Parts: sequence; C-alpha cells; structure tokens
Amino acid sequence: LVYSNTCYRKSILNYFGEPFLEDCNNCSNCLNEGEVVDKTLDAQKVISCIARMKRSFGATMIIDVLRGSKNKKVLDLGFNTLTTYGIMKNYSNEDLKTFINTLVSHGFLDVVENIGPRGSFPTIKLNEQSLKVIKQEIKVEFKEDKVTKSRYVENELYEMLVSLRSEIAKEEGVAPYMVFGDATLKNMTSSYPINKEEMLNISGVGEIKYEKYGKKFEEIIEKYIKEKNIDKSKLDKVSGNTTGLNSEYFNVTTDKKLYERLREYRLSVSKLEGVLPYMVLSSNSLKEISGRYPLDEEQLKDIGGVGPVKINKYGEDIINIVKEYIKENNITPKWEEKKRLKLVIDGDSRKNEEIALDLLNQNKDINEVVDELEISVSTVLGYVCDYIKLGNNINFDIDLKCMYTENEKEMILDAINRFGDEKVSVIKKVMPDYVKYESIRAVILERYLNK
Repeated sequence: LVYSNTCYRKSILNYFGEPFLEDCNNCSNCLNEGEVVDKTLDAQKVISCIARMKRSFGATMIIDVLRGSKNKKVLDLGFNTLTTYGIMKNYSNEDLKTFINTLVSHGFLDVVENIGPRGSFPTIKLNEQSLKVIKQEIKVEFKEDKVTKSRYVENELYEMLVSLRSEIAKEEGVAPYMVFGDATLKNMTSSYPINKEEMLNISGVGEIKYEKYGKKFEEIIEKYIKEKNIDKSKLDKVSGNTTGLNSEYFNVTTDKKLYERLREYRLSVSKLEGVLPYMVLSSNSLKEISGRYPLDEEQLKDIGGVGPVKINKYGEDIINIVKEYIKENNITPKWEEKKRLKLVIDGDSRKNEEIALDLLNQNKDINEVVDELEISVSTVLGYVCDYIKLGNNINFDIDLKCMYTENEKEMILDAINRFGDEKVSVIKKVMPDYVKYESIRAVILERYLNK
C-alpha cells in the first residue's frame, strides 16, 4: 500500500473485498499533479536481472547487481558477469529500492516469505505479469512528481566528476562517498569552482578534502568550462540549479545564529528533564528549524523529527524563539512545504553512516564522530562493521580494546558462537546488565578486522 501509485482508497477497499472502481480524487496519490511516465524499459531491466540471477534473492542483492556493486557476495556468485550488471547505475540505491517495491505493489513482481535458520526473510520472484512486461504485452506506467522528473537528467560534467571520484576511491581502497558525496559533486556542476576559495564554498569540501583532492577536480572543471565555452559571470542570472540535478532535494541552509539560540534552549530543557540534549530534539531538527523558520504548529509538523508529542512539549517555546529572532533581524520568511523531496541540510545529502565513515577516514576520533552526529559509539561501530562485511577495507584505527574487559570478551565470543553475530540484541539478552552494547559491537568488529 505504501508504494502504491494509484488511488489509496480504491486499493484499501479492494483489498478488503469491497469493489470500488472509481478513483476517490481526494487522497494524496489522486491529488498528485505529476505526470504519468512510461517506466516499461526500467521494469524490463529489473525483471531481466531477476531472471538471469536464476533463483530468488532479496531486494538488496538485486539492487547491488543492477547498480554494479563490488560487494563480495555479488562477485562470489559471479553476478558481475551478467549482462544486467550495472545496467541501472543512474538510480540511487534508495530510488531503485522504491521502484522495485512499486513494481511489487502493482503486481509486476511477487514477494515470497522464506524460512531460514535465523527466521523469515523476503525474496522477490517473477510472475505472469513480469513475463507480459518482458514480451511488451503490457506497459508499466507510474505517476511521477513534477519536481522529480529531471532526477536522471544526464550531465556530462557530473559524470566526469563521478568517474574521477571512482578512480580516487579505487586507488585509496575507500567508498566513493569518502571522497565527496553526490550532492557535493552536483553543487560543483552548477557553480564550476576552479580555485581554492570557490571550492571551499562548496558544502562538503573542507581544508583536508581540498588538500587531498581539490586540484584534481578543479582541473576537470576548468577544462570542461573551456571546451563548452561557459561564461561563469552569467551563472547568477540563471534561477535555481543550472543542471537540474538537484531537483530531487529540498535544500535547507542553517541560520547559525538562530541554530545556536535553539541549542541553548535545548540544553536548558535537557537539564530540567535530566536527559541528553539530542533526546529533546536532534541537531538536524534544530538546523532545519533555523533554516525554514516555522511560525505555527502546522508548519512545525513539517520539520523532520518533530512529532505531536514534541510539539506538545516544546512547540510553543520553539515558535516564540523563531518569531522573536526574525523580528529582531527583520527577516520575512517564505514558507515552502517539503512534500516528497529529500531533505538536504547545508548541501550534504549523505546518510549518517556515510558521514561517520568519512569522518573516521579523516582521522577523527570516534568520540568526535559521536558528538558531531549525536549517535552512540555502538552505532558507529555497527556502521564500520557493516562496511567491512561488504568486502571493504578501512584505512583508520579505532581503539577497540578499551571498550571491553577480557572477561566480557570471553562471554561475548561464547554468545557469538551460539547465536551468530547478526543480531546484537540477541547477544545482549544473554549478557549481564553491565555489558554494554558498544562492548559487544567492539568484539564483533575486532573479529572481522582479524579475519
């Protein structure tokens, strides 16, 4: 239902056996003003890939093959030799997952629950509708938001920068996002930075990153400008992003002064409630508030991480702080709804795990990463472990031995031998209360590092 592209009311009523033929013209899908787009070719790519993989796999494996992942399991199974390997690189991981789920929702693919030694898990298989799509007997047409239509617009410079990033990542043995994130490259394609000052104005390019990679990217951009005879002085006259590559994002720039004021409020509340500050509101929520200036509860509901309970507890105070600030600074905010766009704060579209690994790769201490992202040590260790499980190597050190005692290590290893290391919560249940999650994660990670 979540991934349904058609009338929600009709889907629900039909599911429960009540025939409903007409669209309700009142749900969010019916009111979506997007255009119907023929996605038959992309659907055929997905279906062909599943067929060539011979047996049923989960969505993650299918996505890895379609996007050309170097995942060890993909290579071990020989899926990198399939003609469909890497055929859908233009999709992000999340977008391809959504597309596959939408195909399932509309009956073009089936999901089958399988029972294994560690519980049930879903896999995707073909059905009669799949074969009809391959034979071009039926079309696959989905409605797309107007704002996302240009999501896959090809941009020559962007592809060149992605290619350079891939080369550097391969040389250094790191994931591409540890060089630069997608949003950073997209910002480069719209502003054409060709010197240090301009590069450092791009979100995601700091002094360390510039010293390591800046010149290489400048050279490609400068060459591109000359070849295409681009006049940078005219860029400011173009409204919005000149490449159309950022149309999938809802960009928010932090108002640092308001952000600091909100942080002070959060700190005072956390002291009164006796909790950590991020348990009141996350720093990302505060940044989004500072950049969007919500002036009532309805607008506050559109802020990530601010639900009804938090609005009830802190909403009035936050709105008063925002109103007072914009009055003091003579700001006239223009409110815009996020709708289905992906929120990007200060130009960084990476996920927490990508940012954490990038910071560690820049030799940041794990506690610095924890403070910056407002997550636990255990969570960071989990990110590192997942990264290694994908067949990657790490170029940074973490002091794991300080996170457990030898007695704790013995108990944890014994539990791993009995239950495996996939579910940390299972191991935690059989441990004494004093054994922390981070100790369990540290022992698990150490095992993978020593393999």
